[in-house]
Amino acid sequence: MLKHVSTKMIIIFVILILPLNLIALRQSNEMIRSSTRQAINANNTIAEVYAEQLENRMENAMSLLHYLNTKNVDLIRMRTAVEKTTAYRISWYKLYVELKNMGSLITGADTYFYYMEMPDDLLVYQRKSMEQEEKEELLDLIRTDSIPLGWSIMEVGQGRRLVYLANVNHTFSGAWIELEPVAESIRESVGYQTTQILFSGLPAEETENELRSGADFRSMFLNILTDRDEVVRRISIYQYVLLGIAFLYLLLIPVLFGQVHRIFIRPLREVNDAHRRLEEGDIDYRLPEKAGSLEFEEANHSFNRMADHIRQLRIDVYEAELARQNLQLEKQEIELQNLQLQIRPHFLQNTFNLVYLLARKKAYEPIQKIVLYLSDYFRYIFRNGKELELFSRELQLIEMYVEVASIRYDKGIELHTDLDPEIEFVRVPPLLLHNFIENAVKYGYQTGKVLHIDLLGRIEENRVTFIVLDDGNGMSPEILEQNQKVFSGELIPENNGVHVGLYNSFRRLRRYYGEQACIEVESEPGEMTSFTITFPYNMGGRA
Repeated sequence: MLKHVSTKMIIIFVILILPLNLIALRQSNEMIRSSTRQAINANNTIAEVYAEQLENRMENAMSLLHYLNTKNVDLIRMRTAVEKTTAYRISWYKLYVELKNMGSLITGADTYFYYMEMPDDLLVYQRKSMEQEEKEELLDLIRTDSIPLGWSIMEVGQGRRLVYLANVNHTFSGAWIELEPVAESIRESVGYQTTQILFSGLPAEETENELRSGADFRSMFLNILTDRDEVVRRISIYQYVLLGIAFLYLLLIPVLFGQVHRIFIRPLREVNDAHRRLEEGDIDYRLPEKAGSLEFEEANHSFNRMADHIRQLRIDVYEAELARQNLQLEKQEIELQNLQLQIRPHFLQNTFNLVYLLARKKAYEPIQKIVLYLSDYFRYIFRNGKELELFSRELQLIEMYVEVASIRYDKGIELHTDLDPEIEFVRVPPLLLHNFIENAVKYGYQTGKVLHIDLLGRIEENRVTFIVLDDGNGMSPEILEQNQKVFSGELIPENNGVHVGLYNSFRRLRRYYGEQACIEVESEPGEMTSFTITFPYNMGGRA
């Protein structure tokens, strides 16, 4: 008899319920007395956790601003500007990009801002869009010295915020942390409806009807106020309900056993019987889709899926082999597209025409440079089938290309690089950055002006970021929107159409680095164009 689950369940009911009644009666009064103390201790722990999180976010925000204030060359240039020139705007944009990249990678402030006093200019990076009214209010507070230096709690916009401000050479830098989301998270953690969350310079006073808990952070206080009656009432109601259920279980043991047999024991036997029949070779047997509980419905579904899987195993093997062959065909197609991108008849024809003209002028030194570039170019693209190449090798080819382009455009192209030392060990798809440099020359050069191209490379938090920035013709809003759709996957250009080169670069990057790789484009007509290429850091890579 004791081997049956039904007999064991009856014994377990009796053993569990009788002691439960006695323990519940003895402990109910003690739990009510200790409930207040436990609630205070729990809230103190919650307050300390959130206070420590706020301190960490404040430290991270100050560290980021201090780093930019002391290390960022563009910010240093902007401090000396008295008006918004093109150089100032380029430095403004590069500072914004670096602030955005760094601010999105750390757990710090919700908003960072810089205010340049001389050109009266405000730069803001916020994780969510900032209303114009909030920007105007922020400017007014800075101009009127209404924000004290250091950290303070202020009403800005629609709520209370933890605001930081620093002044370095008439340039104000700052950040703020939204306090309302923090307060809402604390309320959810505490779990009481009457909870009040206060951020202030002093600890809140505890009243007769309220329990106060809290913690300090940077000479400020996080206060949690909870209604005393709600804490005690919740615990006492819980105890009475527990006692009632315990007595009810004692009276309803036969009914409970019948329900357990219907809900648990009988479906369990059906599942065991189904497994036995499957072991005997009946692979067409299936359990009903509907059952008395969600758990056994899932068990029935699991059994049916297992039986279907056994039947379809051979087909799955064939499909996997077919998928592998399709993947190989796709790889060959991409490699073919790579060669089609790399060997451009118009590029070669223009280069040979340039060589011919230089030869007629007997300008042998430029001819030597062009021939060396073509030699390295073809050696690079036919490099024994390598899929990825060290960036240092690509950089050499880029520098030679700019030198050749400068010959063609009468010294009208200048390249400036700003690269982290370890960037040369990063492996990239061949000619990926080269193509963006060519794009800048092709669409940015203006006759009679020098085209300046900046190539920046950074490695931060296991991600590689390249930025190609030029001060050429820029893009029209329509072309910019189409390019952004290409890089977001919304637009797939037709073969031999506009944007196909950019789309192929995007596809190659996604093929090697997956969904984490992305390309962003920004442009202002007649001012500048920038491409930001980001992908995971892969020191080893594939050769």
